[in-house]
Amino acid sequence: MRRFYLAGPDVFAPDALAIGRRKQAICAELGAVGLFPLDNAPPPDGLSAIDLARRIYADNVALMQAADGCIANLSPFRGPNADDGTAWETGWMIAAGKPVFGHVDDPRPLAERSAVAGRTDQQGRPVDANGWWVEEFGWPVNLMLVAGIEQSGGQVMVQAEGAAPYDAFRRAVAAAVGFFDP
Repeated sequence: MRRFYLAGPDVFAPDALAIGRRKQAICAELGAVGLFPLDNAPPPDGLSAIDLARRIYADNVALMQAADGCIANLSPFRGPNADDGTAWETGWMIAAGKPVFGHVDDPRPLAERSAVAGRTDQQGRPVDANGWWVEEFGWPVNLMLVAGIEQSGGQVMVQAEGAAPYDAFRRAVAAAVGFFDP
């Protein structure tokens, strides 16, 4: 069975372990193994914050190295954009030649989530609260993520309004499995 690193800010949720187990169960249903970052062995006691951060980094990179590909939760996190750690992991996987399949729970295009309604710059482009131009390609996340994911052979699935929970994730896993086993 193919192994997929489950990237995303899910590890910060109050019910992170339950989310991870649910995603791993969906992977298993679809013939894959989900590698969830919280599955790593607990770090030893007494590490400084910096050493703990470095340990988490090393453990997650090891999981990514062991994976055949990645399923990345690119849903908005602490603002309108994807989690920056997840974006880094997505780029790492693409650079390693591994396919990435994303899922986004917010169906609105990035520009709709980011721009201040009605505000534009001198060229008529939508801008955010700071007056910075907001890209407007109709995609749910930054163009570099979407284009990079597509280049890797993957795609980004968007949760449709009213769809069952985890629908976009399930479609991403199915597409990832199908990528390897057409």
